[in-house]
Amino acid sequence: MCATLAVISIFIADIHSLAVSLLLLVFLLIFVVNALKNNCSRIMQWQPDGGWLVVENNIKFAAVLCTGTVVTPFFSVLNLKLENNSKLNVVLFNDNIDSEKYRQFRVRMKVEGIQSKEHDKLSR
Repeated sequence: MCATLAVISIFIADIHSLAVSLLLLVFLLIFVVNALKNNCSRIMQWQPDGGWLVVENNIKFAAVLCTGTVVTPFFSVLNLKLENNSKLNVVLFNDNIDSEKYRQFRVRMKVEGIQSKEHDKLSR
């Protein structure tokens, strides 16, 4: 009787862990599909007046840099608010573009792009 209960409890534990694993897999697949669906080609230009121009699917949006933007030698996280009040978060890695261009970008961001010292914090 004890052996039967032990086997049943192991079977139930295995079913429970399998169910949790399947649930996590489904959640991960939904997340990946949603991310791929929202993934598109964007052109971003930093304008001379300090604003940003974002072109997505041949539609142009003016944007402003928000707090929570982080610039490091390895990557940058740009938090932008578009003119239609939607938010756009862009992660730019240093190997995505020419190293000299990335260095110039970091210098310009440090000098004129980020107005407050809150840029060192990841916030919403």
